[in-house]
Amino acid sequence: MKKLKFTPDQTINAAFKVIFMAVREKLISMAKPIKKGLAYYEKGNYPKAIEEYTKAIKDAPYNHFSYRDRAYAYYLLGKYKETIKDLTKSLALYPNDANARYARGLAYDKLEKYKEAVRDYRKTLEINPKVENCHLNLGVIYFNRQNKKKAVVEFTETIKANPKDFRAYSNRGLIYGQQNKLDKALADYNKALKLNPKNSRDLNNRGVVCERQKLYGKAIADYTKAIKVDPNFAKAYYNRARMYRLKKEYAKAIKDYDKAIKLKTDFPDAVTLRNRLKKEMSKKH
Repeated sequence: MKKLKFTPDQTINAAFKVIFMAVREKLISMAKPIKKGLAYYEKGNYPKAIEEYTKAIKDAPYNHFSYRDRAYAYYLLGKYKETIKDLTKSLALYPNDANARYARGLAYDKLEKYKEAVRDYRKTLEINPKVENCHLNLGVIYFNRQNKKKAVVEFTETIKANPKDFRAYSNRGLIYGQQNKLDKALADYNKALKLNPKNSRDLNNRGVVCERQKLYGKAIADYTKAIKVDPNFAKAYYNRARMYRLKKEYAKAIKDYDKAIKLKTDFPDAVTLRNRLKKEMSKKH
């Protein structure tokens, strides 16, 4: 099963910066290397920030902030093992730091060490139940490990904490669709798209739900919207082509099959259905 995608790196980066700025006043009152590290971090110069935090650690090896903030810089450079190492040191000095615990969970997640990630996300929620994305990330892990029941629970908890998180509705809607709970899936996609109307994946997936409910006109409308948002969305062209074929609009169907195949050269289903339709049309003539 294709992995569910969540929390793009740019969102994580923004989250780290929010966490980082929360302790800005404390950092400013500390040593000069920490001030320099903060300045470099804010400018996005993470290697130089790491250099300054390393100096700060040499000066004050028992300051958990320095380890934690160097870890943030490592994370944003994609150095997840170093991130974990520094956050483990930080947590040894201050175990109840929810931000550090959550950040280590993210790093484990990146390394696909899901058992450790789940442990840190759970502990984060014990320390501070309001840390954003913990339930969402847990849901994604459970989904990818085929535990859809637990995934639904976590996405529902995400929605309770933040009713405007379209990702939770989208992810839960995907599961409901796979479970053939079509009315629930449709309701979740409607909510997700109300919050984020230009999400091509959700538009396509809602179209699939409408198609399964035999609402072919609505399915075509959603596939068309998905294509408008993302003109290179091969699956949406393929899905719309199948609907046009059902409606006996054969020329439109072939055109969409051709477009899907052009966008995705390795698309055997589209090739098979297009060729079959062309063969059927040639017999009628």
